Formats: sequence, structure tokens, C-alpha cells
Amino acid sequence: MSEKTSTSFWQRFQNLGSGSLPELRERMLSNLSWFFVVAGLGLLAVSAPEDISKGTYGILIFDGITFGILLLLTIFRDRIPYIYRALGLISVAFAQGVSTFQGSGIVGDSRVWFMFVNVFATILIGFRAGLIANGLSLIAHIAAAYLTVNQYIIPKETATILYNTNADSWSSLIPNFTLISLVITLTIAIIIRGMEQSRDSLEETYSETQNLTNQLSKEQELLKRQTTALEKRTRYIEAAADVGKAATSVYNIDEMLDLVVNMISERFGFYQAGIFLIDDRGEYAVMEAASSDGGKRMLARSHKLRVGEEGMVGYVTSQGKVRIALDVGEEATHFSTPELPLTRSEMTLPLIWGGRIFGALDVQSTEENAFSEEDISSLTVLADQVSMAINNAKLFEELQTSLAAERQAFGEISRQAWHNLIRRSGSWGYRFSNNRTTATETAWPDEMVKALEAKQVINTFAENGSLSVPIMISDAPVGVIRVQKPTTGVDWTDDEKELIQTLTDRLSQALESARVYQASQMQAMQEQLTTEISGQLRRTLDIDTVLKTAAKELGNAFKAKEVVIRMAPDESRN
Repeated sequence: MSEKTSTSFWQRFQNLGSGSLPELRERMLSNLSWFFVVAGLGLLAVSAPEDISKGTYGILIFDGITFGILLLLTIFRDRIPYIYRALGLISVAFAQGVSTFQGSGIVGDSRVWFMFVNVFATILIGFRAGLIANGLSLIAHIAAAYLTVNQYIIPKETATILYNTNADSWSSLIPNFTLISLVITLTIAIIIRGMEQSRDSLEETYSETQNLTNQLSKEQELLKRQTTALEKRTRYIEAAADVGKAATSVYNIDEMLDLVVNMISERFGFYQAGIFLIDDRGEYAVMEAASSDGGKRMLARSHKLRVGEEGMVGYVTSQGKVRIALDVGEEATHFSTPELPLTRSEMTLPLIWGGRIFGALDVQSTEENAFSEEDISSLTVLADQVSMAINNAKLFEELQTSLAAERQAFGEISRQAWHNLIRRSGSWGYRFSNNRTTATETAWPDEMVKALEAKQVINTFAENGSLSVPIMISDAPVGVIRVQKPTTGVDWTDDEKELIQTLTDRLSQALESARVYQASQMQAMQEQLTTEISGQLRRTLDIDTVLKTAAKELGNAFKAKEVVIRMAPDESRN
């Protein structure tokens, strides 16, 4: 026998005791049936020639019938109920016990057969069956004793005839056999009962363990889902914070909107993110930014939805409430577009600032049921941050426009003031040469005129060694600095040009500050003079005195050669 076959046999032998009690009984009955078939076939092969030679055909027929019954019960075990097969096996053993009485009486194998009947009736069927088997065995013994003692049955073995026909022999052996059989039956029943209780206890323990294991698995699964949801919510909150931080750092509204939708798609893993803003007339929600290629094509064709009428965006910009389509195929308000064919879930959130709805944030996913309550909460916070960022960007643009207008207005005022100042004062300036600073009233050199007209630096080193830099105030040229060095030296370097330009810019600032200061001083003097003259005029209520005082004060204030004040009716002025 090979090692594999030996191992397989040993494993099958060990598995005989596994399983429930019905399974154990089934395996035991099957193995016993096969054992008796094999053993019966061997005994029948040995005893048949002897029975034929002795002429005991009755025993041969009996053995053949019992063997046939065993063979049928074994072969057709799948078709015959268990109880019938068990009763059949026990009945065959009981019949063999009764038959043995005829051959050898009480001293033969009959007690072994009856003990088998009693024991296996208890094992295979139960304690009650064992008690019934014990009772039938006792009846069989008493009947055999009566028939044998009265010589109705004479054992075949002559050596045992005297012993079997003695009533004392039967009266001694029957009680002993019955007592031992009952003790064995009771013991087996107790063992089986203990096994059942132990198995029930084990099954109950196993069931409780399984329940605890299942409960633990459910709790672990719940904890896993909660942990996953918490991690997702944390990622969403972090992503929302990052998007909000990035959005508030960009003040150009177009750049900010593109940054926001791209970050939302990237950090949240959405198929498409878009921002719609309501137009000035409040009729349409116009797409202003999109993250996907399809969304950008929609952006290129100026995609817009009518407020309150078209799609989820139209609904949200009208009602100011979050709208979710977990399955866009079943969502009536979803406005499908050919540019986004993979959309399966969509969420649209209103953009609100100062109690006014001014747009919507629309996100789309390729998965059905993609949005949970945590997603709504996180994206609502994100929508609020986007709303604030858009509002800040608009305010910044308005502020920039206002500042640009103010700068332009201030520049115009400044340029006009310098124009008036130069016109009043004429062309004036100063020259530094030979360590002396003198006023210059000579004609402007050509390079200075070119620098003033072109508003750029003019380098004429090759001609006369000079560098002319225009003095710019509010983008208007008000003068020129001309610096000259010997032509025998090196041409003006970039560092020298940069230094002169820096000094020129500082001079421009200083001149503008001086002009503003001078203008404010003059304004103050004018206000003071106006106040003084007004005070003088209010000192009297006489008209002639007021006119005299006005003429005098104006003459003194402007050092005028003459001041004339005339009062006349309309016809005198014609």
C-alpha cells in the first residue's frame, strides 16, 4: 500500500467521528453494512460446501437469504430510508442469533449476536430501541431455554447437548447476559446523550461565536465605512480650504474662475466642474469657466441657460437651493448636453453673496449616486468660499477701475497744472558747468527737443558726448535733463543710463511734490485773502462803503495799478 493510500485511509478513519449524531449513525450503518456484506460473503463461501456435504440445506438457504437482505440494504442505501436499513441490519443479526441457538445452544455465538443487536440498536436508533432489543433478546433466550431444556430443539453439536438441556445452565447465564447487556446499553445511551449535549453545547457556542463574529464583522465594516467617510470628508474639507485659499489669492476674475474649476475637478475627482454667472439683465446663467474638454467647448459656444427654466442650473439660480441628480437619466430638470456624454450624477449649488443669487457652481460625475450628505456639506462650504472670492475679485476690479480713473483724472489735473505753470513762467532751467550753477534761457539743443517730443532717452555721445533724458510727470514730458561728458571717454554705460534715469524719476517726484505744495500754499493764501476781504466787506452795511472797501482791498491784494468797480442798470451796459 502506498503512502498516499495509507494517508487517505487514515484520514477517512479519523473523519468517522466528525459531524452531527445523524451523520455519525449514517456513516456507522454504511460501514457496518459493507463489513457484514464482505464478512458474510467470506463465511458463506466457507460454510456452503460444508452445509451441502452434511445436507443442511436449510441453514444454507437461511444464510443466503440473510446475506441477500444485507446486500440489498447496502447497495440501495441511497433509496432506502435510514430507519429501515438500521432495522434490517439489526433484524439480520437477531435472526443469526436465533439460528445459532439451534446449532450450539447457549454456549455458541448466539450471545454475541444478541449483544450486537442490543448495542447497535441503542447506537443506531436510540435508547428506547436498545431497551426493546434487550427485551426481545431476553424473550429469545427464555424461548430457546424452554425449547432446548424440553428437547424441542436439540443442538447440532453433541458436546453441548448435556449443558444446553440443563435448566440450571440457562437460569444462570440468562440473568447475567441480560444484566450485562442492560448495563452496556445504558452506558452507551448515557455516552450518546452526553455526546449530544456536548455537541449541542458546542453548536450553541459555535453559533454564539459566529453571531459574535458576524456582529464584529458588521461593526468592523461599519467602522470601516465611517472611517472611509471621515477620510473622504477630511479630504473634501482640505480640498475646499485649498480651493478657497487659492481663489482668494487671485484677483483677476477670469483667472480665478479657471483656477477654481480646475482645482475642484482635480481635488474632488469630478468629471466636470463649471461656474455660471447671471447676466446683467437676470435672464440667463452664462457659463464663465469649465474644467473638462467638453465644458470648454460649451464655453466656446457661449453656453447659457435661462434662469428658472432650463436645467438644474436654471432651477438653482432661480430658487437658491442645492439640486442633486443622482441619476441624470431619471432627473427631469437635468439639461443634457452632447459635450458631456459620460455624466451620471450632477450637483448644482447656488452662488450667493449679500443675500443675492448671482450664479451657480455645477459639478458632474461619471458615477451614479456619487454625492452623499458629506459631499453636500463640503461643497456648500466651498460654494460659499467661491462666492466670496468672486465678490472680492469683482470689488477688486471695480477698485482698480476707480483707481485708474482717479489716476487718469489726477494725471490730467497734474498735466494741466504743469502746462499752466510753464505757460505762465515760460521756459526756464539751470545749467551746472565749471562748478557754477546758472540760469539758462538759451535755445534748446536739438537732442533735448527730440527727447521731449519722443518721450525717450536720446544718446548723442558720438556727436557731443551728451545724454538727454525727458522729465515725465503723469506720462507727460515737462522738461529734459541733459548730461554731457568728454567725447574722448567711454560711451554711456547701461549702469550710468540707469542711474541717470533713476535720478530723473526722483526729480519728477520732487517737482510734482513741490508743485502740489506750492499750489496748496497758493490755495491757502487765496482762501486767507478771500476770508480777509470778506471780513472787511461785512464790517459795514452801507453799499458805498462796501464798494470802496472792495476796490481798495483788491488793489492792495494784487498790487494792481487800477481797480474799477461800476454798478449800472442793464441799459447802461449797451
